[in-house]
Amino acid sequence: MNLNKLQYAVYGFALTQKYALKLAKTSDPLVKKNLRLEFTQTLFSTLNIHVKIENNENIPTEGQYLICSNHRSILDPLAIDMVLEKSDIFALWVAKKELYNNILLGKAVRSGGCIQLDRGERDTKTFLSDIKKGLAEGSSVAIFPEGTRNKTKQRLLSFKKGFAIIARRNRLPILPVYIKSNASEVLHASLLDNSIPHELTVVIGETIEHTNKNDLEELYRRMFGLEESSVF
Repeated sequence: MNLNKLQYAVYGFALTQKYALKLAKTSDPLVKKNLRLEFTQTLFSTLNIHVKIENNENIPTEGQYLICSNHRSILDPLAIDMVLEKSDIFALWVAKKELYNNILLGKAVRSGGCIQLDRGERDTKTFLSDIKKGLAEGSSVAIFPEGTRNKTKQRLLSFKKGFAIIARRNRLPILPVYIKSNASEVLHASLLDNSIPHELTVVIGETIEHTNKNDLEELYRRMFGLEESSVF
């Protein structure tokens, strides 16, 4: 790790802890949303990363959705928050148990508005109950249907089946989002040199109704022009 990366690591940790404390002091979804946005804007400004959104007209201004996105970087949830900036939508992120216990990110994950998913737990009643509770409070749900961060050269990993069950069981329309840029590479380039602007492109798809009986992964791939064998 070079000096620049080390400095940013220390800065990122301090900023994360600062906002984790602020987030822990409120249960108001709108306040949490604004704090998450403030955190993201501060971090992205420091990194000189700009989010470019394609198909803005597909971003809903209100309502409840299951927001589904591909996943390559720790920046991905922040990019989705930027997408929803001008809407009234607050999304609870589905986060794996390991993140809740992470020394660096755990406090922020627990207080920032997330729903814990324990993959080792056979009984999903608690997980599904937490989703229903969040929806009852007016929130939306955001999930990475690939189930893990994609570290391969493939543009998209196969989807897990659970996300479709969440949508259909809760009658949630699906808002497909595709992070076109490899956010891991964008972050790496920024850490090496933030004196020049770096762009992160996010594409918004058309809403898919929960009643749609077609294979949702196939719909997602078709919507964003992704072939199963396509690579970066």
